[in-house]
Amino acid sequence: MNNLKSKILIILAIIIWTGTAHALPQGAHVAAGNSTTSQPDASTMHINQTTDKAIINWQAYGINANEAVRYFQPGSG
Repeated sequence: MNNLKSKILIILAIIIWTGTAHALPQGAHVAAGNSTTSQPDASTMHINQTTDKAIINWQAYGINANEAVRYFQPGSG
């Protein structure tokens, strides 16, 4: 019975740990054009595009409530 409790606790810990992952986009790879990313605080990400066109491949892309991702593009004022 004690072994079963240990297994259940491990499974719950894994679920809780994976459920609290950051939702902001992660793993940016610029495939074309030129862009940089910055994170002014824990809940905000800025993507600064410095060419007319850019392609960014992400390992993960998500935005939780109270988080913001802002894209700044040339000529967007």
